[in-house]
Amino acid sequence: IGTAGTGLNLQKRMLRIQFFISIPFLLFGGYVAYLLGMQAYDHFKKKEYAAQAIDTASPTVYTDSVHIDYMEEYRKVYIYLPPDYETDKLRYPVLYFFDGNALCNDAVLKGPEWQLDNLMDSLSAVGGQTSIVVGVMHAKRRTPEYMPMTPPRTSEVDQVFGAKHAQWFATSLKAWVDSSLRTKPEARHTCIGGASLGGLMAYYCLMAYPA
Repeated sequence: IGTAGTGLNLQKRMLRIQFFISIPFLLFGGYVAYLLGMQAYDHFKKKEYAAQAIDTASPTVYTDSVHIDYMEEYRKVYIYLPPDYETDKLRYPVLYFFDGNALCNDAVLKGPEWQLDNLMDSLSAVGGQTSIVVGVMHAKRRTPEYMPMTPPRTSEVDQVFGAKHAQWFATSLKAWVDSSLRTKPEARHTCIGGASLGGLMAYYCLMAYPA
């Protein structure tokens, strides 16, 4: 009887140990399931948003294409003009942006756009300083285009050309805009921005081409 009781106690202890050992695995499995569920939810929400997205661009937003010489290709450019551009004779500052498809139109971005055009329209409505806004669509391979230097680990990006793209922005693209529109070409009237890798590229441009 004593041996049977000892064996029963040992079995209970083993069950307790197995239970406590299983808790981290259950928690980890639940966390993974939660992450996968949230990803699926985000995917379908974005798909639903994209299907219902409408044209939200201001009337003065238009598209053009510009030649990228180092790639030998044309790229879509989104341009915002101040509301009075067609009737006045003023020259305007210029804001350049990477990821140009994100600037002004839900239907183009397939998601919530940055509303740069709405901001400029609001400034114009109260007599504030407005600007021309120029956004260039990114390449199909966005990551290497928005990296000016090769990262330490090159498993994902074997060749980057962000430095060339920044030079093109500061020279060819700017010259094209200044010759096509009534701009204030001086450095103090010119700025560049972006988000994520585009933001890092904008910072690189400011450091590499301050003039």
